[in-house]
Formats: sequence, C-alpha cells, structure tokens
Amino acid sequence: MYKVGWATDTGADTAASDILAAMDQAIMDGVDIMSLSIGLGPAPYFEDPIAIASLSEVERGILVTCAAGNDAFPSTTENGAPWIATVGASTIGRSFVGTLKLGNGISLKGTSYFPQSVLVSDALLYYGKGNVTKAMCQNLDTEEVSGEVVFCDNNNGSDILGQINEVQRAGASAGIFVAEMADYPVLYSFPSLVLKIGSGTKVKDYATGAMKQQWYQSHPPSICFLHSKPSRNINFGMDPSNPYFVHYSNHSGHLLVPIKLNGANYPSWNKSMIHALTTKNKIGFINGSIEQPSKKDQPTEYALWNQCNIMVLSWLTHSCGAALDNIYGVEDI
Repeated sequence: MYKVGWATDTGADTAASDILAAMDQAIMDGVDIMSLSIGLGPAPYFEDPIAIASLSEVERGILVTCAAGNDAFPSTTENGAPWIATVGASTIGRSFVGTLKLGNGISLKGTSYFPQSVLVSDALLYYGKGNVTKAMCQNLDTEEVSGEVVFCDNNNGSDILGQINEVQRAGASAGIFVAEMADYPVLYSFPSLVLKIGSGTKVKDYATGAMKQQWYQSHPPSICFLHSKPSRNINFGMDPSNPYFVHYSNHSGHLLVPIKLNGANYPSWNKSMIHALTTKNKIGFINGSIEQPSKKDQPTEYALWNQCNIMVLSWLTHSCGAALDNIYGVEDI
C-alpha cells in the first residue's frame, strides 16, 4: 500500500506528484496489479497524470485498475483511458423512501435521503400561494413557516438544494420538494421528501383547495421518513438476500463446480453442487422450496423466477460431461 494523500497538498499538482512517485515506486517493487481509488478529475489523456503513468505500467505488464469517480451525472467518469480497467457501480439495490399522507387520505411516496426513520405529524402544510417567491421557497418568513411542513413548487428545474437549505433555515419541521430526480443524498440534513412532478401536483392541489382549512382542522398531514428499504417494488433481483437476485458476475455459462459429472463421481459432484447452489441462494430452485409464481397474476415476479430458473438449469447442463449431455436433456435434469 502506498500513501499518496497528505495534509500539505495544496492542489491537484502536488497531489499528482505524490501519485506519480508512488506509481514509479510500485514499478520498482515489482507489483503485478495496481489499484487506485483516487482521481484528479476528467482531463484529456495527454494531460492526465494517472493516464500517462498507467500507460507505462501497462507496457510493463502491470494491470492498472482505477475508480470511475463518485459523480452521478453524465460525462463525469474519471480514469477512463482505454488501457485502464475503470471500476464503478451503476446501481444500488435499495430505495430510500418517504411517505406523505395528506389529510384527505391520499398517500404519496417519494425519495428521502434523510438518514433517520422519523414521523412528522400534527404539522400544518404551508404553501406560498399567490406569492411566487414564497411558493418557490425563496426568502421564507420564519414566523409563517416555523414548525410547519413546507411545500416548495418547482419551476423548470428549481434548485432543490437551495430550497432545502432555505426551508431548514426558516425553521420548518419538514419540506416537500418536486423534481424528477433526487440528487446529492449526503446534503439532506433535515426531513426532506422529493416527489415526482405528478405527485407534487396533487399536493399543490390539496394545499390550494377550497376544503383545505376544513381538512386541516380534523386531518393534519403527516410524513413518514424511512431510512431505506429493499427496492422490491422496482426489481426483486436487486435485493441480495432475495433468491431472485443475480450477481453481475453470474451468467448462464458459469461453471459452478470444478469437476464435471461423469456418472461415476455423482456423490462428490452432488455434494459440491448443493454447496455451490446454497452459497448462491439458488438451492430452492432444485429442492422445490421456491415455487413458480403465477405468470398471469404475478408477471413481474414470474419473469424474475423464470430468468433464475433457466440460469440454474444452464449451470447444471454445463456441469455435466459430454457423454451425459448426449443422454439427458435440460428438462430431464
């Protein structure tokens, strides 16, 4: 391990010199693989110190892997030189959910990166109707919004982070915001719920409706913030504890056990295969504990089950020797 980050670094230039020194030292030490979980920002290859230095590494037979970066926007990947193995995660298997229940009984789900599970209730819903500035949550009056749940309108891609900061500054209990995508989870420092535009329209209609005051008196709105939950409503396969989960390294041609079944070695092959399928949480497709969902009533779950079931059958087929392949078909196995 080579340390390249120092408190005395004054910018990218000084950090680059330390990185290059470490990479040169790694060459002299005879490493076979070099992993860099750092980046100096997107730049042309001929101006990127890591790209230039890694080319020398690769010419010496050293595999160089680098982090793709943590920016979630298009064209922000770092360390993208073709001779570098750039590594990054594209999705996560969790959804971050908050639920808003209006006084009229309508429940709306949105995104909340607030890092606690809390319930905000018995607070009035504030919306700056008739005042564009307040409706957009700009220059809010603390006396008007303190302790309330503030709804912020969206106008052609409003600054959500700016709205969150303003609502928090004004002393609100929570904030409701409208956007098609919720970004920057690390900055959600107080209860904040981001709704899609369609759901935001329903909240706006509720806040400006003629029956608003009547509903407020007997049915104040409430918001439940859940820290996180498995995104089963989106994709069963994204939850690693779910038997439908398929790891990105798995494929139909994967060989689970090192020795193929030839008939005579069935006891040892069977034991190894059971262990392998159990480790991958797929043994239920063999012993029948995972039942086939209804294709008509549960089409989404059936599609995931069918995908995993076919993959397991392929694993079994590829684990059989050539002689057995000619005798048994997939359905026989």
